[in-house]
Amino acid sequence: MDIFRHNADLQDFLKDKKQIGFVPTMGYLHGGHLSLIKKAIKGSDCVVVSTFVNPTQFNDKSDFENYPRDENRDLAMLESLKKIDAVFLPSMWEMYEEDNDNVDLIKKDEAMTFVIPENLENCLCGRTRPGHFAGVVDVVTRLLRIINNDKEEGKFDHVSKRKLPKVEMYLGEKDYQQMKILTELAKTEFTNVTIIPCPIVRETDGLAMSSRNVLLKGKDRQIGTNLYKGLCLARDKFLKIDKKMIATKLGYLAEFLNQIQAKFKKDLKRFPHTKIDYIEILDADDLREVSINSQKIIIAGAIFVGKVRLIDNIVMNIN
Repeated sequence: MDIFRHNADLQDFLKDKKQIGFVPTMGYLHGGHLSLIKKAIKGSDCVVVSTFVNPTQFNDKSDFENYPRDENRDLAMLESLKKIDAVFLPSMWEMYEEDNDNVDLIKKDEAMTFVIPENLENCLCGRTRPGHFAGVVDVVTRLLRIINNDKEEGKFDHVSKRKLPKVEMYLGEKDYQQMKILTELAKTEFTNVTIIPCPIVRETDGLAMSSRNVLLKGKDRQIGTNLYKGLCLARDKFLKIDKKMIATKLGYLAEFLNQIQAKFKKDLKRFPHTKIDYIEILDADDLREVSINSQKIIIAGAIFVGKVRLIDNIVMNIN
């Protein structure tokens, strides 16, 4: 397992690679990350894992500062998997040509032309975390250009200039909205990149694995499990929907979904230290409103338990 901290060194290592499995992370790894990496190992000739806590996707400075970090712990976990080829640990300067004290001076990559579709951005986390997904797209664009060896004299060039490696990027479905946006990014800007969706990995009590879980203290850890319990109850209630009524009664579907969401929110408000960020039920394919033509739905939620923000979702086929 080779460790790289500079773009040029990683690019030199990857220059002759024809097929790459890439797992981008923000570090403080857990079982969910490891499941992505294991899938990449099975499906790739060369596996690259990056760990970089990206400041541009945090719209709360304290959240960025408090995000858990432990490089030695991460490297030990990665080394235990044996079959990782490269770990990329870039600094702020390497990614943005700014240091940690100048986060506010980071400029958007001027070569980036991708615009996030409104239906994918203006819902769920995009509605309550303005600028978050722009930051995600920016850093992933930079990472993919590095993986593609698409850099000359310190400037990124368009990826279409030469033959590129086949890249498969493994993403977890816990960050479902992010996965949909990055899938669109790959389709329009990186035709050599395929997104590989990977299922949510949970703790034994149902809590979706997350680097932030370590910040849950005392009873807050147990309270956090109520998000998934509520998702399961909402799913079970949706399964009881009268499909004949959907087809015959105007507004029945919307009314039924509103009832589910209202019950979900009411149940969550009973718990101490809990603040609801959002509870939404959307078409899982395009994140628009559910319609009679929807094939599958996503029931998604985000809550604060104390100061810790948790997200989770359940995707289900309905036809």
